[in-house]
Amino acid sequence: MATVAHEERDANGNLTKVKPQLKALAQVSSKPSLLASYRRFADTVLETYGAMWAEVSKPRRANAKFRLYCGKQRVVASFWSKLIKQAKQRWPDRILALAYGAAGFSGSGTIGCMGVPVSQMLKEASKQFP
Repeated sequence: MATVAHEERDANGNLTKVKPQLKALAQVSSKPSLLASYRRFADTVLETYGAMWAEVSKPRRANAKFRLYCGKQRVVASFWSKLIKQAKQRWPDRILALAYGAAGFSGSGTIGCMGVPVSQMLKEASKQFP
């Protein structure tokens, strides 16, 4: 998530208000093999739930997520507009067409690869290529 202005962070970048809760959650596993360790995890989550929810439900967090979302959309729109501009400069006498095709591909990538915004790219391409 994008950095939120006016947050109280320590030198390591951790939020100071919820540092004890984050430490407590780091001590337990969310995928335990024994029932007792799952019980310990559930108890820790219930103990820290109030403080964590109070921190993450602040309006500034929603605003930061929305700014990040809008920024990602601007990057995709900028990519397509630059691509079209460069193509028109390189081939000014040709009609520009996009052949996206009906064959889709997985946007999740393979192991170790980042996912790609397939549907977002397709939507923006359809806006740029009327």
